[in-house]
Amino acid sequence: MNRTTMYSGAAILACMAAASAFTLLSVPADAMIPVHFGLDGTPDRYAGPLLAVSIMPVVSLLVTGLFHLLPRLDGNSGNLVRSGKAYGTVWVSVLAVLGVAHGIVLAHAFGLSPDVPAYVTAALGAFLILSGNMAGKIRSNSAFGVRTPWTLASDSVWNRTHRLFGWLSVITGLLLVMAAFVLPSPTVLASAVLTGLAALAIISTAYSYVIWKREEGQA
Repeated sequence: MNRTTMYSGAAILACMAAASAFTLLSVPADAMIPVHFGLDGTPDRYAGPLLAVSIMPVVSLLVTGLFHLLPRLDGNSGNLVRSGKAYGTVWVSVLAVLGVAHGIVLAHAFGLSPDVPAYVTAALGAFLILSGNMAGKIRSNSAFGVRTPWTLASDSVWNRTHRLFGWLSVITGLLLVMAAFVLPSPTVLASAVLTGLAALAIISTAYSYVIWKREEGQA
């Protein structure tokens, strides 16, 4: 883990912890805070202040632990470690999305009603843009990335698939960010998110197979 990743991740975790502490000191002890929302953004599950302000920070700590662990699970001679900046960018981006989710919960604790579907869609879109910009720089590994039998069988297939995946991620992310501000229906937003993610998975998987098959035919 490089210093930029370490400092950025620590800053996000510290902000989440500080915001949680402030909220815990500010809201009544018997308050019930929304912690889960339906597709239309309506709260459908509540919790007391301590649990409500702790969920996302705890999840973020677990995610941080997972990102620490993944390079050790990599069976490809430490390629994740050598992916450096790309791996770190994805790591920090995931924490940032969790930070947005945490902010939504805290906003409801203070009686605010942010547009949950729009904020979540925009955050996911921003994540796809940032991670997509780095996808082509992630080296072949067995723990992270577009891991199909064909990308894992060939470094060339891995690299070409991730370059395509990166472009598609950026385009999908831009469309989702725009959709978050122009599509009024939460149901349409949810459909846009699911369609975009499904398209990313299907196209990348199919492409990896096609170019692997071509390589095999040329061998």
